[in-house]
Amino acid sequence: MLLKTAAASALAVSALTAQALEVTGGFTGWWGQPDQQNHGLIVSVSRLPDGEKTGVLYWAHFDASGNPSWLFAQGDIDDDMIDARVFAFDGITFMQGEDPDANFGEQVGTMEVVFSDCVTGEVTFDTSTVGSGSFPIERLTNQPGAVCSGGIGDDFSPVDLPEEFEIALVPTDVLPEARGTAEFKATPGNARFEVEIEQVPPGEFELQVGGESRGLITVVNTDTGEGEIEFRSPAGEGQLLLDFDPRDQIIDVLLGGQVVLTALAPEEGDFPGSPPAFDMPIRGNLELDLDLTNEGVYPDGEASAEFEMRRNRVEFEIEVSNIPAGTYPVFVGGINQGNVTVDENDLGETGGDLDFAFPPSGVNPLDFDPRGQTIEILQGATLLFSGEFPEGEPEDDGNGPGNGNGPGNGNGPGNGNGPGNGNGPPGG
Repeated sequence: MLLKTAAASALAVSALTAQALEVTGGFTGWWGQPDQQNHGLIVSVSRLPDGEKTGVLYWAHFDASGNPSWLFAQGDIDDDMIDARVFAFDGITFMQGEDPDANFGEQVGTMEVVFSDCVTGEVTFDTSTVGSGSFPIERLTNQPGAVCSGGIGDDFSPVDLPEEFEIALVPTDVLPEARGTAEFKATPGNARFEVEIEQVPPGEFELQVGGESRGLITVVNTDTGEGEIEFRSPAGEGQLLLDFDPRDQIIDVLLGGQVVLTALAPEEGDFPGSPPAFDMPIRGNLELDLDLTNEGVYPDGEASAEFEMRRNRVEFEIEVSNIPAGTYPVFVGGINQGNVTVDENDLGETGGDLDFAFPPSGVNPLDFDPRGQTIEILQGATLLFSGEFPEGEPEDDGNGPGNGNGPGNGNGPGNGNGPGNGNGPPGG
């Protein structure tokens, strides 16, 4: 049941200023119809395997006879709008068994949901079942831990790797002495895009990204001819919201309608720092471990190696115990990757570990792959422990948005990769 009073207690997001926005995963949740009794939408924003986002809508309403009813819609996301096709399902009984060859759904119309900000929007529908019309919606719930700013930073989750690029803008014959750069940085929950120009005359320069006007760069300094424009997501007070993705887009700077600087942004940025030693992205999990062979120098000594992969995170650890306190070089594949320090505690026990991770977070960066490599721990030139670390690949766990593990049996439209695990919005 949808309760209008829930809006007062469940909202945990702040409204945006009156500027453009991008529908992101942060819009997922219950949205009520403030002008109608117990009507509303469930909005689900997912990402398909090809990288494109899709919006799925579950419309809870009542028919003319007062019977509760549902319509389902799925469609593309275009800036602040979900442009969806509407489907109705009929002929299914309570707890009916799944028949993968049956199709109980048919398209009955279209629906557009245009969001004004992170808490309000407007729905327009045209169907053969409940007619046509429009109604406002207000957010009732949001996902725990999710951020809604209306900018592209919302879609960079904690498992996404940071990325960045900086490219030079190429001058045209209009202003051959002009110079400029475009810089993009993205980390989980945040994104920034900045364009700087110099050696240009004073004036208002238009920035276009992907053929669309994104703002003006004002140049007033006649000595250096410099100007810049910056977008952020989330945007602070007085900042421009980054509600578009500049990656794989043509970036143009225009003066008087003529392009003076231009460049094509890369399809994706580079990982800041050392490049990953693994195929990215990492989907699924893998755990490997090895007890290293004691070469007999310290008969009671023990050493082991552990390797773990999970969604875009990799950890590798060497542990040593029961050998004299000191520092011991660790070789992986014949390369010294670090030293393990062994300390003695108050009980006279000795031990130490050497930790690596990608991305690094307070430990050594894991810029090598230990799988299938020889691991050796030495004291000077003397070999203390050795072993061949096993190989393996992560098994895709099949979980996450947009991969077919949503609710329902999916006997409608779509491609089977969004909410609903068959062919579109759930039919049950």
